[in-house]
Amino acid sequence: MEGTSPTAVSYMVDLYAFWVGSYYGGIYCAKRSSKDGKWGSVYALHDFVSGSAVAEGTSPCAAVYRDKLYLFYNGRGRDGTFYAQCTRSGWEPRVTALIDHVPSKQMGFDENTSPAAAVHNGKLHVFWCGSGRDGIYWFTLQENTWNYQSPISGRVSVALNSSPFACTWGKNLCLFYNGSGKDGTYYFTYDGSQSEPWNDPISVPAKMTGGMATADGTSPSFVSTDYGRPRLFWVGSGGHMHGLWSSEAFGDGWERQDNFANEVGRNDLGEKTSPAATTLDVFDTEQKVVERIPFVFWAANSRRNGSALILPIYFATT
Repeated sequence: MEGTSPTAVSYMVDLYAFWVGSYYGGIYCAKRSSKDGKWGSVYALHDFVSGSAVAEGTSPCAAVYRDKLYLFYNGRGRDGTFYAQCTRSGWEPRVTALIDHVPSKQMGFDENTSPAAAVHNGKLHVFWCGSGRDGIYWFTLQENTWNYQSPISGRVSVALNSSPFACTWGKNLCLFYNGSGKDGTYYFTYDGSQSEPWNDPISVPAKMTGGMATADGTSPSFVSTDYGRPRLFWVGSGGHMHGLWSSEAFGDGWERQDNFANEVGRNDLGEKTSPAATTLDVFDTEQKVVERIPFVFWAANSRRNGSALILPIYFATT
């Protein structure tokens, strides 16, 4: 669907990609087998899970916690964030509303924004932009208990129609976002032990030779592996037809930005869509992770099949 982006996650040795379909706005999935590197057949989530209706102009977000795959999305009724769960046995038949875990709270989200999720220090953290453009809100799941956290506001101002990206970077939980001042990407971190949990936001362009700029209505993505440098991806200010840009982190700075087309060739994106970076976990015979292979996904520039707008999904890896 126009204005939405893919998401991907490594689960049970395979790589799963999700996106919002072109026809009815439902979520679709494909799995890449670790055995032969081939993608299986695409299937619609609503064939297995009832109630998975996604808000227009938003995207799903996937994370794995305690051997479960969680797929988060903002609801079509603008009534908050929901999630579907997949286990070794398959998808659970119904979705769950996050707000059901804390019924004393109200929950909304800013228009054309999407949730973000990451696992850190034994907890699953879920973030979203508040409906009043009043900061980033978040829940945490520890084992089987959900807790509502104080909003991250004041120091953080996310660009209009843009969403945060959550990840683990080293020992820290990290949130990247595009600033509302059209001044590039920022990030801030949390080590899990501070009384005031989040550090002050850090400007990426301020620590990058030559600086950077981002396209309106897009969001950043980031990937960190056990080898090589961590890497930030974004859509440049020249717009979706100019493809992705990236920069590698080193020390407390960032390399000069580079057009991703220099590595993978033309990669123009669908309008108002964003990249999705992740890693594929590779296990040894004892089921220990021995390697994390970086992937980045994007929805390509649209074409039409009759009246339906189609955004083909592409990916690149090392």
